[in-house]
Amino acid sequence: MRGVTRAACLLASVVALSGCISMTPATYMVSPDTKSSLARFQGATLVVADIAGPATFEPMCRAVGKISVADDMTIGQFIARGFNDELKFAGLYAANGVKLTGTVTKAAFSSSALIVNGYWDLAITLQSSNGQSVAIENRYDFDAGFIGASACNNTSRALGPAVQQLVQKTVNDPRFAALVR
Repeated sequence: MRGVTRAACLLASVVALSGCISMTPATYMVSPDTKSSLARFQGATLVVADIAGPATFEPMCRAVGKISVADDMTIGQFIARGFNDELKFAGLYAANGVKLTGTVTKAAFSSSALIVNGYWDLAITLQSSNGQSVAIENRYDFDAGFIGASACNNTSRALGPAVQQLVQKTVNDPRFAALVR
C-alpha cells in the first residue's frame, strides 16, 4: 500500500508542477530588411514613447503555463522596444524626435491551429505627435509542435519574429510616412 501512496504522491506532484513550466521568454532581434525600409526616412528622428494594452490578453498556453516576454515586459512594451530597436539600428532614434504612441488593439495566439501549427495575431494603432495615425494588423504563422510543453515554448519564442513582422509591415505601409513628418 505504501508503494501505491508514493506513486500517487509522485503523480500528483508531476501533474501539479506541469502547470508551472517556464517558457523561454520572447526576445526581439532587429531586421536588416526593416533597416532598409527605414532608409527612406533618413534625416527624420523618431521615438516610440509608449504602446499600451491590449485591453485583454490571455497568456495561458494550453495547461502548460503562461507565455513570457523578456524582462517581464508587457506585450505593448515589447512591441515599443521592437520599434525603438529598429529605429536605433536604422539611425533614426532620438528621444526628442517625432513622438509615436500607440495601443495594442489585438494580441492573441494559438499553439494548436491544425493541431501542430501556431500563430500570433497582433494589431496596433500608432499615433504621431503630428496628429496622424495608422492601424496595422498582422498574423504570423509558425510550427508549434504537438507536445504541449514544446508547443508553448515555440509559441513564446515566436512572439519575437511576430513583432518583427508587425514592425516591418508597419514601416512598409505607405501611411507610415505621414507619421514621420
